[in-house]
Amino acid sequence: MMAALEILGNASLWAATIRIATPLLFGALGALLCERVGVLNLGIEGIMLLSAMTGFTATSLSGSLWLGVLAAVLTGMLMGALHALFTVALGLSQHVCGIGVTLSGIVSRLPS
Repeated sequence: MMAALEILGNASLWAATIRIATPLLFGALGALLCERVGVLNLGIEGIMLLSAMTGFTATSLSGSLWLGVLAAVLTGMLMGALHALFTVALGLSQHVCGIGVTLSGIVSRLPS
């Protein structure tokens, strides 16, 4: 019991928890914002995954961190615009389009 309390009292555990949970909190805040305006965005996970992959690839190929961040932001914006085009402009189902965006982000990550 004392070992568990020592682990929970360790500051590095809480620092790692905050560091690891931050991207998930950003995704949850984005989903909350989408829900507040009346859009069900089930594609947030796929958008985050595709953006992270694009940012890593751009950083790896160019050696510039800021170019990778820019590529990730642009990818997220383009995928969000694609979801908005399908659901708002074309009036398609938000459920199907969100799952399609998620699957397109996951499938693009799979090795060929």
